[in-house]
Amino acid sequence: MGLTEEVEYAFENDGAVLCLWLNQVYDMFTKYVKDHAVITELLPYAQFKSQLKNCDYFIASNILKRIGGQPRTVWTLNFKLLRDKCDVEGFGEIGNEEW
Repeated sequence: MGLTEEVEYAFENDGAVLCLWLNQVYDMFTKYVKDHAVITELLPYAQFKSQLKNCDYFIASNILKRIGGQPRTVWTLNFKLLRDKCDVEGFGEIGNEEW
């Protein structure tokens, strides 16, 4: 499942903050899981959002941001903390050598 910068996500603050168009990404993820018969637990969207809000890398939800020229409602995440906890390969180069 590939995500495209300036379509599903964008970076702010020199790559420190990930702005994620969460409802689009969640839909893409659930479709990928179903299409590829991935065996995993799929949380309902409301429960997924609730769990994400409790993560230490969560910054804010429902922030209006222009991504790819379109206004999107995004969730913001501390990318450094997220990167320390998860495989974030696929989010492209962020140009920050210390990470």
